[in-house]
Amino acid sequence: MRNFRYKLPTLLLIMLFFCLSLQYASLAAENENLIKIKVVNHSYQIERVGSISYYVVIGEVRNNNTRNVEVWKVESVFYDDKNNFIGSTYGYTALKVLRPKEESPFMIYWYINSSENIPAKVKLTCLAFETDREPDPPLEIQDLANYTDENGYFVVSGKAYNVGPSAAYNVRIYCTYYDSNGSIMGMCRKVVSAEVKVNGYVSFKVSSSPYKIMPSKVKVLAVASYRPKFEARIEIVLILVVVCVAFIYYMKKFRGW
Repeated sequence: MRNFRYKLPTLLLIMLFFCLSLQYASLAAENENLIKIKVVNHSYQIERVGSISYYVVIGEVRNNNTRNVEVWKVESVFYDDKNNFIGSTYGYTALKVLRPKEESPFMIYWYINSSENIPAKVKLTCLAFETDREPDPPLEIQDLANYTDENGYFVVSGKAYNVGPSAAYNVRIYCTYYDSNGSIMGMCRKVVSAEVKVNGYVSFKVSSSPYKIMPSKVKVLAVASYRPKFEARIEIVLILVVVCVAFIYYMKKFRGW
């Protein structure tokens, strides 16, 4: 029995490794099926947070496939004016799952630490995989209005209604500004509420500050996180079962429970 007592941690590690390998195998299978979806429009803007400056890539992607896709990430590779590589990073789309022909905005932040790493050229790649999942419903925008405030900034206001099946959390507003040719002039993102109950709404107001622009068109999207539904994944269930059973057995056998 004493030998088993010392072998138990090794046995637990082996079982835990087996369960985790199932998880990574599932992720690897998804990565093998990655496809590219189209970046249809993009630009950039400089944002400052205190003394820190960011080069922000703003844009939209479109699902040109015949099936729903789940967006993994939008990769951005930066070059200087001599086409020398500066660096790379990535960001995420506002909508995680896109139906065919559906579009979603995205923002990618690049930290500017000197004049030498300000990009002159950007190469974008959006990676996704086909899925049977349906997207979470965006909040419904109503009472949309816009005006130019006393400081010359373009302001958009309205109400975002939760028409989804459950309470909406971390409600974010994406407002995209376009010129007369349909090109993106700017974009802003703002968290407007921690929670909106079913059939409830939140009022919002977003500004183009610090840019004084006069767009020909705006597009407003309100997205949120919903109370997650339990999805039983066998590898996670196995890990929990193994850990719980082993802990109870160990405490009863060797700790006098």
